[in-house]
Amino acid sequence: MFSGEQEVRSPGYFWNIVERLFGEEARRSVRGMRLCSDNKSVVFDLPSNTAKQFESSCGTSKGITISIPQTLPELKPRPNEFYQRQQQQSRNGRWSFGRGGGGGGSGRGRGNWRTSRK
Repeated sequence: MFSGEQEVRSPGYFWNIVERLFGEEARRSVRGMRLCSDNKSVVFDLPSNTAKQFESSCGTSKGITISIPQTLPELKPRPNEFYQRQQQQSRNGRWSFGRGGGGGGSGRGRGNWRTSRK
């Protein structure tokens, strides 16, 4: 887990820190980086050999705290997860909007505009 002092909008800030502190190889081994709900932390998965490298760096350096959490903190939903939840609600019949919801019809509405204008 990486934690910073200031809020960030995306995990990209922490991706750069991983690369700067541990190198490109370590960055490629990080999987599933997710922003926590506090917008100041991220959690991610690592292979065990890379995790040992991160463990040796636990502590605070330049405003970034590196730690191994005992429990998973609350995660911020990804933008597409929010959209998927809305689509699921629309399919359940609660409400509908945008391209994924309701409407449709047979295309017979007001008639063919080309023939009705003569």
